[in-house]
Amino acid sequence: MKTKTCKNLISNEQIQEVQEVYDTFKCRNGEMDKINIQYGFRALGVRLGEEEVEKIFKNQQYINFKSFLDIVTPLIYKIDVYASFEQAFSLFDRDGSGYITFDDLKTVAINLGEARSDSKLYNMIKRADLNGDKKISKIEFIQLLYWKKIY
Repeated sequence: MKTKTCKNLISNEQIQEVQEVYDTFKCRNGEMDKINIQYGFRALGVRLGEEEVEKIFKNQQYINFKSFLDIVTPLIYKIDVYASFEQAFSLFDRDGSGYITFDDLKTVAINLGEARSDSKLYNMIKRADLNGDKKISKIEFIQLLYWKKIY
């Protein structure tokens, strides 16, 4: 059943939030139409274009809560994963420069009690540094996490 999969991707609190958004924007018939779905998605932090709305509704005028939940769950999951990556990045980016430098990485390693030689830390930077500037940008950090499937 699709809803069980949804429950594995997002928390019960998030499902309740989706239910509250659905209840706020549903029509009198208890279902959501093309106009209100855009408001619902925006309330959840997701933007939809006209083409995407048309794909969702196909030849119908309304969708029920289960359909709304099935559509929004993977999008909420992606937003949450990205937010987690950004939060992890900020733990390394100690000075808020937008980059993880060797010094940032060394400080985190020391704080975590990880005994790493400078050469190992430089090697870590080198593996993640896609543009060769000897530091890791937020995009490079997130790409590394996706490649390593750390999510």
